Amino acid sequence: MIVKILKKLLKKDNASLENKAEKPSVFINDEYSISKVNGNIEQKDCTSLTRLGLEMRLEQMKHSVNNVAELLPSDREKYKLNEDEVILLEEFYKQFKPLKKKSNLYVGRTSDGALDMQYKGCPFGRARIQGKKHWFQYYIGQNGKNKVIYGEIDEFIPYVEKWVKYIKNYL
Repeated sequence: MIVKILKKLLKKDNASLENKAEKPSVFINDEYSISKVNGNIEQKDCTSLTRLGLEMRLEQMKHSVNNVAELLPSDREKYKLNEDEVILLEEFYKQFKPLKKKSNLYVGRTSDGALDMQYKGCPFGRARIQGKKHWFQYYIGQNGKNKVIYGEIDEFIPYVEKWVKYIKNYL
């Protein structure tokens, strides 16, 4: 009799452990979530997340900008688009438009509030005009070297040409 009771208890414990192993998952976004079994992520989940990342990057590369308003990044809780950033982006777009290249431009915002500039998914510069410390970054050649200038918006405007020149020559 005691043996039967113990067997029933063991079956219940094993069933509950199996259910617990299947349920845990990590939420990624509305479409994807990954399941963790014993602390490990399954291969199929890794593959689907890699595919998701590539699909998002491809969409970003296909995005075509037709006017400067489409170039402006969306506001976040911490950083709102300010007048100096609009001036900088308008100046960039004014110089970029005569290139007559496909306008696969993307402007994102990094965690420190900097504008992350990309053309066809490749970065060509950044500018931080939020907070106290302002800087402007542009790339030099294909070797990944870059130059950072510290100052105010008036000092950055002449260097916007460097972004356009980099796109023209290397991207």
